[in-house]
Order: sequence, then C-alpha cells, then structure tokens
Amino acid sequence: MGSYKEIYQLALDKPEEFWAAAAEDLVWQKRWDKILDETNSPLNSWFSGGKINTCYNALDRHVDEGNSTRLALIYDSPITNVKQKITYLELRNRVASFSGVLRKYGVEYGDRVLIYMPMIPETVIAMLACARIGAIHSVVFGGFASNELAKRIDDAKPKVIVSASCGVEPGRIVEYKPLLDNALRMSKSEPNHCIIFQREMHEAELIDNRDVDWHDAHDKVTSVDCVEVEATDPVYILYTSGTTGIPKGVVRPTAGHLVSLKWSMKNIYNVNPGDIYWAASDVGWVVGHSYIVYAPLFHGCTSILYEGKPVGTPDAGAFWRVISEHNVSTMFTAPTAIRAIKKIDPSGEEIKKITNLSAPHTVHCLGSQIIISMLGDAKGNAPGGYLQLDENFEIVGRWENSMGNIKFGYDFWYQPRHNIMVSSEWAAPNTFMPGFDLEEVGHLKYGREIHLWDFQKKEPVETFYLGEDGLIPLEVRFHHNPESSHGFVGAALSANIIHWWKNDFGKWEWEKIIDVDNEPHPEWPIPIPGVISVILLSMDDKYLYFCNWLHGDVRQYDISDPHKPKLTGQVWLGGLLGKAPIVNGQKITGGPQMIQLSLDGERLYITTSLFSTWDNQFYPEIRENGGVLLKINCDTENGGMKIDEKFLVDFGKEPNGPARCHETRYPGGDCTSDIWL
Repeated sequence: MGSYKEIYQLALDKPEEFWAAAAEDLVWQKRWDKILDETNSPLNSWFSGGKINTCYNALDRHVDEGNSTRLALIYDSPITNVKQKITYLELRNRVASFSGVLRKYGVEYGDRVLIYMPMIPETVIAMLACARIGAIHSVVFGGFASNELAKRIDDAKPKVIVSASCGVEPGRIVEYKPLLDNALRMSKSEPNHCIIFQREMHEAELIDNRDVDWHDAHDKVTSVDCVEVEATDPVYILYTSGTTGIPKGVVRPTAGHLVSLKWSMKNIYNVNPGDIYWAASDVGWVVGHSYIVYAPLFHGCTSILYEGKPVGTPDAGAFWRVISEHNVSTMFTAPTAIRAIKKIDPSGEEIKKITNLSAPHTVHCLGSQIIISMLGDAKGNAPGGYLQLDENFEIVGRWENSMGNIKFGYDFWYQPRHNIMVSSEWAAPNTFMPGFDLEEVGHLKYGREIHLWDFQKKEPVETFYLGEDGLIPLEVRFHHNPESSHGFVGAALSANIIHWWKNDFGKWEWEKIIDVDNEPHPEWPIPIPGVISVILLSMDDKYLYFCNWLHGDVRQYDISDPHKPKLTGQVWLGGLLGKAPIVNGQKITGGPQMIQLSLDGERLYITTSLFSTWDNQFYPEIRENGGVLLKINCDTENGGMKIDEKFLVDFGKEPNGPARCHETRYPGGDCTSDIWL
C-alpha cells in the first residue's frame, strides 16, 4: 500500500478515499450514501446511510466463508486452571442463542445492556449478542466498587444487566453480586432483569422477579439472526475513569468502529487471518474491549482471553507461558505489565546484581513485604539467603541480617506469636541441579539441619542437627493454630518426619516421630528410600499428609497427639515399587510428589514431577509420558483416603507437551497458603 509516510499523508489529504478503501474489506447489508458527512460539524458522521452488523463481521462472515472450525477464542485462566478453545461456529451459535435470551427479556434495537463480568467467554458472548440485535452494550470493569457501578447504571439506564456471581483473583474470590445489589440500591435507574452467570467457585443468591440464572434464561429460547444496524448508530458506551469528575460515557458509532479496527489489524499490528493474537488487557478498558474481542474477530484471528495477571499466576513467567503454549504470533500489552514482570526478573539478573542471590523456592507474603527463600548466590553456591520485595514487587534487598553458620537453604515457615521462623536445607543449586549423586550426601553436600530464627531480628538463633534421621530436610510446617509451637519437617532421603516444639521451660526440642523403612528393589544395589518430597497439615491440625516420591504412596497420619502419630490412611500411585503403576486406567510415570489440600480437608490433589533433572534420573519415561494430576478423597472424621476414580488430568496430552506438573493451589486458599497470624 506504500510507505508509512505515504499512507499517513493519504489519510490526511483524502480521508474519504482512504477510509472508503478500508471499508471495502467488510460485509455491508447496504453500502453507504456518504463517506464523511460534515453537516453537523464538528460532530461528523462516517458512512451515513450504510447498514452493517458488528456481530456478522465478527462471526457469521467467517462461518459463511468456510472457516467454521477456525478457533475464535482461546480462554486461558491460570487462576481457575481452566482452558477452553471455541471455534467461530461454536461462538456464533452461543452468541445467537444469548441474543435470543436478551430478546426474551425485552431487549430490542437501541436498548442499553450493561455488562459487569470477569474475563470469561460468557462476557464476549454477551457483548456480541448485543451487537447482533442492535442493542448498545456498556462494559464495566469487573469488581468495580458499587458507587462507581451505580454512576454508570444511572447514566446508561440499561434495560438488562448481565453479570456473574464472582470474579477470581489470586488467593481470593471477588463476589460480584453483592456489589451489584448495592449499586442498584444506590442508583436511581432500575433494570428490568439481571442475568447472572453462576461460577462454580461461588454461587450468588438471586432476587426473585429480577435476577435470572444464565443457564435457566436459555430455556425455550430461539436463536436470533443479525439485524441491519445503521452505520451511524452506537455499538457501545464506555465510561472514563471519573478521576476529574463524574464518569463520562464515550459513544462509538458502529461503522467507524468496525472499519478502523479491521484496518488496524494488518496495517498497524501486521496480523493475518488465522493468526493467534493476544491483547493482554481487560474488556472493561477500551483497549481490551476493542482488541480482545472485536478487532481480532473482525480480522478472522484467534483471540486469547486471559483470566490472569502478568505476575503471580503463578509467577513472572505467566505471559511467556501463554505465548509459548498457544503459539501467539502478536501480543499487545501495556508497558506497566512488562515492568511488573521485569521487577520479578525471571532471569534473575537484577536480583543477582542487587542481592547476590539466585534459585528462588518458597514465597511468603507478609502484608506489605514479600519474602522468598533463595537457595544459592549469584554463582549457584550455598547457602543463599532471603530476597525481600515490597508490595509493588520492587527489590528491597536481602531480608536476613545474618545467615549465621547455615550451610544450605530451602523451605521456611514462621509462627509470629512465638517470634520464630524455621528453615530447612536441600543443597547448593550447583549440587542438585545436575542430578542426584548419593556419594555427595556422604561428602556433606546435602543438608541435615533445621534452623530456628528470631523472626523480628531476622537472625538464626539455634540449629538442630538431625544426623542420619534428617537427611535432606525439605518441607517445613507449623500448626495452623497461631498459639501452637509444634511444627514438622519431612526428611527426604532418610524418609523420616521430625517434630519440634517449645517445652514448658521455653526451650525448643525435636524428635523423630515417623520412620519410613527403605524397600528392596531387584534393580537397585541398595534398598530404596521413600524420599518424602512434601508434607502438609490440615487446617484443624488433626492430620499430617506426606508423599513418598520413590515408593509411590501418600500417607495420612492423625497427629492429634503430635508426639504419637497414628497412620490412618494410605494410597499408592506410581513409584518405583510397582504397587500401583496404573491408576484410573492411566499408567503413572513418576511418583506422588506435591500435594494440596482443600480448606475443608476433604480434597487432596497430587502431582508427579519433582525436579526435571531428578525426574529424568529416576523416572526417565516422564519425558515422553508427562505427569498427571490426581485427586484423593479424604475422610476428615475417622481418617482414611481413597483415590477419586473419576478424576485424572493427563499432562502428557498437553498441546505443547508432554508436560510435567509440580505444584497446585486453590484459588480461594488452601492448607499450604493459609497462615493465621
């Protein structure tokens, strides 16, 4: 089309010619009478007299042109661990159906519909359904405060509001419905109906005669075809932030919106139909609204709908994971997102430079500070230390005032009411990263100590040498009861559980309370140790769970008396002993490695990858087979465990796999992440 300067100059000198050419790339029900109508200048009109439909050009067109099976949306939610792929045909049909829902509840051409939704496919469906029938939608950023939502309701005066029961943030559920109910109590305008999409992690209470369940609303609904929309009629209203006063509604005409966005995809972003395109924003903001939903669909691309954060879901590599996994060709994001990622510094160069630390492991958030155990220095040597970040993920520096005589680092936990922190030991990154060598244990290159810290002074005050009973102490846990001093650590190689506590005289003591015997194996010259890779405690402090990664069993102990644990449950999956090589019809490569327990203690999830080099050493088939995620149902009253026969996630079948699975978290909290202060 010419150079940038030529294109730019043509748009300035001959705007009608320029935009008429761009408009030819769309499907019109009726061509325009006039490209640029300046009769009411400066409020000029574009493509007056023309008729066109936004939804047809976003969906139906591609179906009619033979691209029904092309992916329209990829929904990726690391917060809920849900991924969906939706074709153009599937999305068209779901939109046509919800258009029927809107008609059913009285929405007609020119009516307003307010959409107060999280980043889920139903949000896109609601937006396009409005455009399909000529209704004007107004998207409000999900989780907006009630008073801000009320202002937008009063201005838009929607006939129907579409919302969801909740949004999901890292570590918490944001209940939308109470915010919406409160906004409606504050506002002067009342919608006829509120259509609520109930999410499985939280079900909202519906108000009779006003609120309608999303799924129930589809009962006896007929799908609706696209209507002809005047080119100059509004397609949406989006509001300014309200920083300088009452939020102002910005109205966008249909044709101008369509033509400009369609043109921009190729000419600004160099995207082609069929490409995977990702605008890392939110549909509540104008950029996300236009470039998550409309522009890529107008152009026949696959758009990524991402319900997550640049950092924290689960880490600063989240964006790169999405790009790699979904083969994203073009990404559109804000500089602030990149800055947030840079602050975490996945490559570690900034952290190494400022703190001389590397190899992060355990993360704890203490209000305005984040503490991360780092297992090595910048060169991968022990003992490492503790990285401290502020609430903006800026590097504060090293947390600890002294590492004392600590040889290695790994996990840490704390009990603030006792002013105590406990840390454990693995090895230097230069030791464990290449793989496991048993001789290096004898050469004292692996830990066998746990350390007690003065939490306020940030200094170690006492060390327990665990000897042969505590070879490679890894995961540490305190009781959840903040008044308790009892805690536990799993010693991986010696396969023991060590218990510590503060006695009546204020002194700290420790003891071995569980000993897992080594097991013979025909292909091993020595008996196989269990390798306790993880431990955790139920929220009521009644049960202790741990995994024997090499043996292949998960155990449950009643620790009501922490000095005298009782085995109450045991299940087998994977492992080297061959006691459960197949579970739920699936061959298990690896052994139970990490576990996560729901707050109610009833659902225990297990993954099978420890560390890639160790995986490859002990379970080499994991390279080809990948890992699995399994679920165990737990009896919280009498003890006992049973593998859920209906649950198995095979990471070996991931699109870019086979993949390995390591850690899991519940979005609303779990027995590992929750600490009572």
